[in-house]
Amino acid sequence: MTDKYGKDLVRALIAAINSGDPAELTAFLTVAWQGDLPSPPTPARPESSADPATAAVNLLAMAKSTGELMIMSIDADGTNRIRCLLFAPLIRNWYELTVGIGDDSTVNAFDLEPASAPDWLPAEGNLDSRITQATSYLQELWDADLFSGVVRLTQADDVLYESAYGWADRETERPNLSGTPFNVGSMNKMMTSVCIGRLAEQNLLDLDDTVATHLPGFRPDLTSRITIRQVLHHTSGLGDFFNDRFFAGARETLETVDDHLALIHDDPLLFEPGSRFQYSNGGFVVLGAIIEAKTGRSYFDYVREHVFDVARMTASRFPSADELTDEAIGYTNYTAAGAVVGPRVPHLDTLPRRGAPAGGGYCSAVDLTRFGDALRNDKLVGAKVKATLLDSTDGISRIGGALYTLGFQVHTEHDVVSYGHGGGGPGISSFLDVFPDQNRSLVALSNYDSGARNIRAELRRTFWPAD
Repeated sequence: MTDKYGKDLVRALIAAINSGDPAELTAFLTVAWQGDLPSPPTPARPESSADPATAAVNLLAMAKSTGELMIMSIDADGTNRIRCLLFAPLIRNWYELTVGIGDDSTVNAFDLEPASAPDWLPAEGNLDSRITQATSYLQELWDADLFSGVVRLTQADDVLYESAYGWADRETERPNLSGTPFNVGSMNKMMTSVCIGRLAEQNLLDLDDTVATHLPGFRPDLTSRITIRQVLHHTSGLGDFFNDRFFAGARETLETVDDHLALIHDDPLLFEPGSRFQYSNGGFVVLGAIIEAKTGRSYFDYVREHVFDVARMTASRFPSADELTDEAIGYTNYTAAGAVVGPRVPHLDTLPRRGAPAGGGYCSAVDLTRFGDALRNDKLVGAKVKATLLDSTDGISRIGGALYTLGFQVHTEHDVVSYGHGGGGPGISSFLDVFPDQNRSLVALSNYDSGARNIRAELRRTFWPAD
């Protein structure tokens, strides 16, 4: 295989993806692809390979959230690997694509990862100018059907920026508002972490206690080897409850922490505790069970009293499926049956009946900036415990460019520190960035696949410590 042939093959692949035509992309994959076909993992269906037609739909569903992809550079190193730097001009995101080319001149591997901007510079102008830039950017995305949701930036008690786009309920044309509760996915892990920190502060547990010490009835053969700190760090070896049983119907009955716990009860450890990092929703369900065991309260009541009420998060809760009222409905191209091309569909068939300590609660943008303020001002836990939760000295735990601490993601970017968490799933996308040195909180919530995640880099650049 010549390098030129490999580069041409990759250019043809990107052109087929940009076409938006399932038939064209399927035809390309049928001829040009051997081995595992790409199936971008999602909580709805974490498959690794598919037939050409299904793989085409998966790739087009992914491209639905990015818009057109442009090849900015393409290199071959003589090892049958083609590396491309891609740019999505609408969302202004960069990606690194690595494609493997087999000896038979067909594509046999595909890896797409976010990449840093090659020449990063903060937006120019004062805060008013940056607000204008952010508004223009978000309006352009809404016009292109790439964003639906809310963005909010606060500094102490002042709201510096707030905007909302799209529909919380498309059928009734109920608009998204700053006070609309969105499913925030894994952002609830921060709240679970804070509750564990509070119990440590009260000497009801130690982070280096084993799980079995406080939850002796749950798999002591495994949990006697796992510490609470490791669970918070995602280094416990515990797995996920988004498994075959979840999608076979169990999701419709998941109402309590114990219901979620039952889904992982029989699972083996994925690795020796402490040996490596692997994101674990199941681990945070275990933490919720510890909170219940130590307090005698349901996890949901405890979070309401000691997080939501303290931080004045008046719109935040964990409603069951039949209690949804003013919440935003998520819209997705990933259903429980697989990816779909065309208009996004409601995401309700991918959700558990109620959220869990790992995520799935509902919060508004207003509430999440209040959570950031309460955390920054040591109202949820004291400064010593907060510093422990945010301690980023352990380099084993990384997600993208962030260090994963004890239930938080900590970024040090261009000498500015921020902490928070993101959330994602079908029709769910969210993030909170707290900038402690600037007394700022930046929140984005979206009811589109990757809607908030895809704008995070540009919003951080636009509002980078402004005047």
